[in-house]
Formats: sequence, C-alpha cells, structure tokens
Amino acid sequence: QILNFYKRKLHYATAMATYLVKDIAQRKESLEKIAHEAIFVEEERLKAEILNKKLRRQLAEYKVPPVFNYVHEKMAVHDLENSLRIWERKVEIAEMALKSYRNVWHKAKMASHQLQALLPEQERHKATEGL
Repeated sequence: QILNFYKRKLHYATAMATYLVKDIAQRKESLEKIAHEAIFVEEERLKAEILNKKLRRQLAEYKVPPVFNYVHEKMAVHDLENSLRIWERKVEIAEMALKSYRNVWHKAKMASHQLQALLPEQERHKATEGL
C-alpha cells in the first residue's frame, strides 16, 4: 500500500513536472512573441507620431489661399485634418496595444516566477516527506 501510494505520488509529480515544463516553454514562447510585437507596435507608434507631427506642422503653416484656389485648398485642409484624426487614432490604438502587451507580458512573467518558485518548494516538501 505504501509503495502504491508513493508510486501514485511519483506519477502525479512527474505528470505535474511535465505539464509545468510545457507550460513554462509555452509562456516563454508567448513572452518572445509579445516582446517582438511590442517592438513592432512601438516602431509603428513612432512612425505615426512622426507623420502626425509633420501633418500638424503642415496644418499650422496653412495660410488663406487666393480666392481662385480657395475651394481646392479648403478641400486639401479637410483631407489633412481627416488624415490627422486617423493617425491620432492609430497612435492611440498602438499605445493601447502596447499597454496591453506589457500587461500580458508582466502577468506571464509573474506566473513564470511563481511556477519556478513552486517547483523547488515541492521538491523540498518531497524530501521532507521522505525522511
């Protein structure tokens, strides 16, 4: 009975260790993916910010056109303003995505640390029970 008990316990511990190893590997892979995506999002945000500044500068330098060109210029300004709003929204979305990725990364990192802390604790517990 005692032997069967320890066999079951060993089997459970082995299965748990296998599961945890797979889980850690999966989380590391997710962390790498998130890190790459965060870098990509940050680059996109910077590009959008640069374009946004350029569009704002163009908008700030805008002067009233001659009467003959007024309608065409007014349409161009409207298009620039729409483009500016679109890019501002894209920057907001990129910032939200970056924040989300950072939160997921932090949670995964914390879970990984907790799992790593749990494994040595279980080994100590087994050693104590063996005595």
